[in-house]
Amino acid sequence: MKIRRLIIAAVSLILLAAQSVNAESVIRITCVGDSNTKAGYPALLEEALGEGWKTINCGMGAATVIEGTLRPFHKIPEYEKAIQSNPDIVIIMLGTNDANPRWWDDPERKTPFQGSAAEEFMAGYLKLIDTFQALPSRPQIFVATPLPVFPEAEKREHMKAERIGRRDNLVRHIIPIIEKIAEDPEITLIDIQSAMAGQQKNCRDGVHYNNIGKKMMADVFANSIQQHASKRVK
Repeated sequence: MKIRRLIIAAVSLILLAAQSVNAESVIRITCVGDSNTKAGYPALLEEALGEGWKTINCGMGAATVIEGTLRPFHKIPEYEKAIQSNPDIVIIMLGTNDANPRWWDDPERKTPFQGSAAEEFMAGYLKLIDTFQALPSRPQIFVATPLPVFPEAEKREHMKAERIGRRDNLVRHIIPIIEKIAEDPEITLIDIQSAMAGQQKNCRDGVHYNNIGKKMMADVFANSIQQHASKRVK
């Protein structure tokens, strides 16, 4: 009986050790973003990458970098979830909601930042990156240009002007800022804006993508990670 108990205990220890090794060998990808992240690509990205990869969805609709909006990312629960996720890789895709003329073009927007919307966006984005880079897990940072906005895909006439303004703010201001940030050799750029160009048929209202668009998005992210990830599945 004593020998049997010892055998059972030894087997249990071996199984626990194997589980621990397996947990440590899984590469954790934290996906930070807005509605196209929350209801979009992370689960499909995990599926595309296969065994050994795990995605953590930290997206929230209306999320922004700048303050004085509905949901500044650093003030919502998803921010803390991302910080606590022990990531090996972080993908940041923010900016689509910042580009909304309601926020970007409003000189009276309530924010503690002293400066232009562009200056605030850059400062906030860099601070977000710094916060992740300072985590004990020392994650690799991927930054994605925001997805294309297609005003022609918006069926509601009263929303078309907003979509045009959002698109123009992205192209003229936000995307160049993200590209500038990605000049840092420790940061990898994913140009999802270019990869999804011409996909208005898969964008139901000019901003939010359908299931086909989400799958395309996930494949773009998967390809970039497979090419540039410093950690590999063993």
